[in-house]
Amino acid sequence: MGTNVSYMSGKIQMIVDCDPGHDDAMALVVAARHADVLGVTTVAGNAPLHSTTRNARIVLDLIGSQITVHSGASRPLVAPPHDASHVHGKSGLDGLCDSCLNVSAIAGG
Repeated sequence: MGTNVSYMSGKIQMIVDCDPGHDDAMALVVAARHADVLGVTTVAGNAPLHSTTRNARIVLDLIGSQITVHSGASRPLVAPPHDASHVHGKSGLDGLCDSCLNVSAIAGG
């Protein structure tokens, strides 16, 4: 099985499946910079599904990416759900203030 490489960009093509808390937020930034990301799917994990999906969109918006985000599973298929709110906070990105979500404010206007 070969590696799919986009001939337009020379980058590896991938779909990122994640549960964006702080760790996956950084992974999205790195993937968007160094790979040809075809899409992002989110699952519950570090936070509930609605939060991880929102977090993925926020991170991608902050870096100016138009990569599509799709919600996936809201719970594990066979195990009880557990989140990591004790690490990532209720939203999965606690500590990030709402006023920081304006890209022009971060870039200095």
